[in-house]
Parts: sequence; C-alpha cells; structure tokens
Amino acid sequence: MTNTRSEVLHWLLIPLAVMVCTSTSGLQGRFEEPILAGFTIFVTAVHVHYGVCVGKQLSQHFNIYIFSLKKYTK
Repeated sequence: MTNTRSEVLHWLLIPLAVMVCTSTSGLQGRFEEPILAGFTIFVTAVHVHYGVCVGKQLSQHFNIYIFSLKKYTK
C-alpha cells in the first residue's frame, strides 16, 4: 500500500471539462441543468461504489464485519 501513487488526473475530469466547455460556449442550451444533474448523480454513485468496495476489502483483510465488533469467519 505504501508503493501506491495517486493519479495525476482522474478520469472523471474529462467529462467534466467537456461539460464546462460546452456550457460556457452555449452549446448545451436549455439542457445544461439536466446534464449537470445527471453527471452529479453519476459521480455520487461512482463514489459510493468506491467506498463500498474499499469497506468490503478492508473488512476481509482485517477479518471483521464493517459495522460489528465480531470476528468475520470464513
């Protein structure tokens, strides 16, 4: 884990940059708010998925349940 390096640019920055460029140029028109809302929901779902996966991996590694003090038995 100590050899892990963070990414310079996250892959979610690419669609965000496209949205910002099209929004400032006026290409999105009246669809700007629904597109932003959809992207916000998508990013929130991605972050929740990441958190759940990290929680599962940590609970398996430490041999515990996430919300319990009992040992995880295989």
